[in-house]
Amino acid sequence: MRAFLFGLATVALISTPVAAQRGSGNSAVPLPSASAAQSRPPSVSSVLQSGAAITLVTREELSTMKKKLRVGQTIEFEVADDVARNGVTVIPAGTIARAELTKVGGGGMMGGPPTIAGRLLHLQFGERQIRLKGTFDDKTVTAPAGKGGARGGGSLMGGLLGGMAMAAGATIPAGSTLMAVLDEDVPY
Repeated sequence: MRAFLFGLATVALISTPVAAQRGSGNSAVPLPSASAAQSRPPSVSSVLQSGAAITLVTREELSTMKKKLRVGQTIEFEVADDVARNGVTVIPAGTIARAELTKVGGGGMMGGPPTIAGRLLHLQFGERQIRLKGTFDDKTVTAPAGKGGARGGGSLMGGLLGGMAMAAGATIPAGSTLMAVLDEDVPY
């Protein structure tokens, strides 16, 4: 119906100069309706595309030394900076992101190097969950300045001597950053 009204309005506008040249006595010219003008697609996309990169920050220290981390545990990050498109803040800084730990441990007696690894799940955006993709571990995050870096301890000598030396734990300091990628389009 909108397409028909738009077409009708277009024909009326095109034929108006022709009728005026002929000297037609009918001076009433129909104008395009408001619905015809609204049916045109917006000129700027209002969707944050899947694949957009987002910087996340750890909210608290993660460490194997405290023995509180478990595989399957959900941990929280937050969005480091506003994500804006076309002058609109689509995802504000501080938005909570959740991840699941996929590997925790190692170190100690023959346990291999200590490690913390996980996969990103989603952003919690009000009641909505926006899927994220990406993985992280204690070697791929970037620690904040002055924190000495995200680290996994270990001892080559300890490994060579059959694990007789205890390895230090893996740690991801609070404030460490990592990159996440949107796994779905976000309209705004």
